[in-house]
Amino acid sequence: MKILITGTTGFIGAHLLRYFSKKGHEVLAWSRPENPPDGLTDFGIYQSVDLLQKIPKLTVDVCIHCAGYANDEGDWDTFYQNNVVTTINLFKAIQARLWVNISSASIYPLSDKLISENDVDKNNFPSLYGKSKFLAEEFLKKECSLYQTIISLRPRAVYGMNDRVLLPRILNLGKSGVIKLPGGGKVKLSMTHIENLIHAVELCLTTNLKGFYAFNVADENAYVLSEVMQEINEDFLNKKIKIKWVSPSIVRWMIKVTSFFGFPFPLTMQAFDYITTPTIININKIKKELGYQPTRNFFDEVAKISSWAKSIDEDKMYGGDKALAWVNYDSVHQ
Repeated sequence: MKILITGTTGFIGAHLLRYFSKKGHEVLAWSRPENPPDGLTDFGIYQSVDLLQKIPKLTVDVCIHCAGYANDEGDWDTFYQNNVVTTINLFKAIQARLWVNISSASIYPLSDKLISENDVDKNNFPSLYGKSKFLAEEFLKKECSLYQTIISLRPRAVYGMNDRVLLPRILNLGKSGVIKLPGGGKVKLSMTHIENLIHAVELCLTTNLKGFYAFNVADENAYVLSEVMQEINEDFLNKKIKIKWVSPSIVRWMIKVTSFFGFPFPLTMQAFDYITTPTIININKIKKELGYQPTRNFFDEVAKISSWAKSIDEDKMYGGDKALAWVNYDSVHQ
């Protein structure tokens, strides 16, 4: 197949590019940087493309859209331009029988109930990011023809080797040997191993479904946040880590005060909400309709993730260097 993947300098796009290239597909790799990271061009035909500018017209079998802006902070115009307008521009330029859109479970309102695909509240998005990802989905749903397949995958907290967002944040919290968590981090959360997400994407390539579909994607079981934090930090630092309970109400107050005065603080209000509210997504639909069977789980993968993190220069690892998606992948991933 001829596959176009956007966002290939990012964590998810980099993994998908490697995987489908190794499977023997002709893969076109699009991202914004003019100079791709070392190793990228070994796996695909790279082209620097800004999805907010003029996009080359192209016909492919499959378009996997990973590019986007994911952040705790930012104004609405930034999220709208980089997640909605880019999707519109790409869709108008590319002809493909199958589209796989990497969306996010952030479109759902925070809830302590099991979250299914229909649980979107258009008046209650937890973040500007979530709202922008939903609007991108709405566009694709509206424009989907009877002869196309468009599948929007909604993973939550994607993790694994080469992650430059979640993993550096978690490791930074454990540097002192004590991790302070509101409520002690006793909430249960869904997470999605990158290889489980790849499995979901690959199933999309062989489905007979027609039209627009949205599916949650996650590991088989949810995890207790404090246990995740403790396990990865202890393996990475090779020492015991203590989880310290702190008052959620005090932390919330501190976030508001520091935000008001413009002082730095380790958590944004959005991040606080995400780590204090149980969030478990229902994956029964993708199991039933696509045959999804997640095989990876966090605790089995900790050693591999930690080994990769230890292979990275400390400043780059803790700093979440932008190139991490392409650093030391094949030397560890055997």
